[in-house]
Amino acid sequence: NYGDFPVNFWWRNGAAAKVKVVDLFDARKNWRALIGRHLRRELIRQEAHYAVEGTVKEADLAKSENFTISSAGVEFHFPPYEVGPYAQGAFHVTVPFTVLRPVLAKAGPLARWAK
Repeated sequence: NYGDFPVNFWWRNGAAAKVKVVDLFDARKNWRALIGRHLRRELIRQEAHYAVEGTVKEADLAKSENFTISSAGVEFHFPPYEVGPYAQGAFHVTVPFTVLRPVLAKAGPLARWAK
């Protein structure tokens, strides 16, 4: 079996700190719903079986700690069995900054894209 195990770090208070998905977003905003909707829509477009059949919930997708950050946005990585059977393999969904910008934490690891 295989999967992705991404780890992201940022410089915080003079030291490298592991980035958690909650660090990216403004806690006062309903970011889980926004991100979950986008992830589910894209997984359905990619025909991820568990997303298509509805057994994967938007709220669960937005809790994923398997993500990487790039200039394109935040890419969420879903290993086999998480959103589809092993035969479908892994799925990857990039949530672009145009979608993320309204819910990003202004002082978080993605602050430069929150402007």
